[in-house]
Amino acid sequence: MAKKFQPFQYLYQHIRLKDVRLWETLNRLRAGLEKAVYEDSDIVQGLPCKDKATFGVGIGAVQPIGSDLTNHYEVRHAGKCIEAVANSKDPGTGSIVLDILRTRDSGVSWYSVFPNSARLTLTAGVSNPRDRVTAFSENDDMQVGDMLRLDMSGSSDWKSIEVVLKWG
Repeated sequence: MAKKFQPFQYLYQHIRLKDVRLWETLNRLRAGLEKAVYEDSDIVQGLPCKDKATFGVGIGAVQPIGSDLTNHYEVRHAGKCIEAVANSKDPGTGSIVLDILRTRDSGVSWYSVFPNSARLTLTAGVSNPRDRVTAFSENDDMQVGDMLRLDMSGSSDWKSIEVVLKWG
């Protein structure tokens, strides 16, 4: 078994002998940092989020409608979908529907992570349009190596759209 790298072990032991309160504080800090690093989590409604994909479309320009609009995101941590959020700081005149699709076969077939009735929808005429979805289809389980993409339908005059999918 490989020995854990501890570059400040001597200093740590010296502090332990000379100042017990400082040592206890450092020990709590170290434990908190290790937990944050090893769990690699972002908290969403009390649920650990192991990974998230962020898609930015139409940044600074009108986003054309279509499929496969962004670079594909490769899943690094397996888990079940927790939440998807979309927002735009520069809404268009008509509503848009955003869909996140997953593939396990290098893009031969793509499946929505949402059930048919629960796509992300941004509505026109609303300042700071935002939508949040927590209902997902049977295809919502993420496996390491899966690829994700974003499709958009509806009005074609939206700008600065951000879509985030979180899973854990």
